[in-house]
Amino acid sequence: MSNAPVFSAEHVEALQSIVQRYIDGTANRMDTIFELHDRGRLISAGLEVAYSSGVLQPYMDQVDAHAEQQRARPNPGPVGDENPGNRGAGPGPDGNGVGPGANMDRHPRGDDDGGESPTKRARFDPASVAWGGAADLFIESVAYTPQHIAVVKQVEEYSLDVKEALRLLSISLSKPSLPDSLWKDILLDRFVDLDVIVANRFATEPDEPHRLFLGDHQLEIRKQKLVSKVSNHGEWVLAFRVYERAVNFAFKGRWAELETYGNHIQDLFASWHPSLHHRIINYDRAARNLIGQSHSLLFSDTQQLRACENAHLSAGGIFSLSGPSQRSESKGKDKRQSKRPENGDVCRNYNNGRCERGRECRYKHICLGCKGTHAIGDCPDKQRRST
Repeated sequence: MSNAPVFSAEHVEALQSIVQRYIDGTANRMDTIFELHDRGRLISAGLEVAYSSGVLQPYMDQVDAHAEQQRARPNPGPVGDENPGNRGAGPGPDGNGVGPGANMDRHPRGDDDGGESPTKRARFDPASVAWGGAADLFIESVAYTPQHIAVVKQVEEYSLDVKEALRLLSISLSKPSLPDSLWKDILLDRFVDLDVIVANRFATEPDEPHRLFLGDHQLEIRKQKLVSKVSNHGEWVLAFRVYERAVNFAFKGRWAELETYGNHIQDLFASWHPSLHHRIINYDRAARNLIGQSHSLLFSDTQQLRACENAHLSAGGIFSLSGPSQRSESKGKDKRQSKRPENGDVCRNYNNGRCERGRECRYKHICLGCKGTHAIGDCPDKQRRST
């Protein structure tokens, strides 16, 4: 197999047409890079040559050059029609009109205040960021799986107008039951607190914020209320299944990914003693927080969670010896003990066998006679005991 690809005029024309669509504004930059990547692999396979990033560099340079030109324009708009939602409206993953491709306005439908139109305001230019150039996108398309890329593209779609996506969710008949406060994190693929799911499973009040009106502005404040927390294997399974249904409703093709992670956690529950299940719950929370912080991790990438797993589950892990339950217990003990005064007052009720306050007692539970750790009735000194 040769390592020196020679593209024919037909191949060059096909690659150039992909770039031209971006320049004409009928395709966005990310889709252009991925299409160049796919076409380059196909051409190289047909020519029986090894595929490398260098063969597409001239076309990548054209993409970056056009992005620079767009950025240099005054009051720049989206580069190369960075608004992929305008390419066509369609239903979401379950026919609900929320998924990628749904026709969502990219500007809020606010009241006309006579101010400047949103279309005339200077908007953020994607070409101005330090990352996301043609070369970076190309490397990402090679380094990560199609599943990684698909998730990122769906998140990009929702992030263009999260409010509109949430509005479409609110009128969907097939939307799974989930507290409204969590749907935004679902759409943006961020960490979701399973404790909130458990607390609202059979709640008597809806998960709604308090609304305060300050002049013409409205402020939403979440109500503080007592919540239940995931505390055992069964509660975790119930909460994760609710979360799993919500993610699969909003994203295409993530069933296998979430099933892999769910099986991973359930295997840990099955292999650890129930008295240590709180460690697994803490590990799951930390792992999902880590996944939510970076799109480079999928739920199925359990091998890349090994360090996090060791920190919470290994005998020498930094969290295994001082987990939240142990820390809270020790803090509670110190708080109870601190209630006792430092003076020499001795509890007479304790010595008479009548003190029922235990650790909550403000006086010292020691012998009135010898000051030992026993009541005076048990004092080994008979003379002191008779006093």
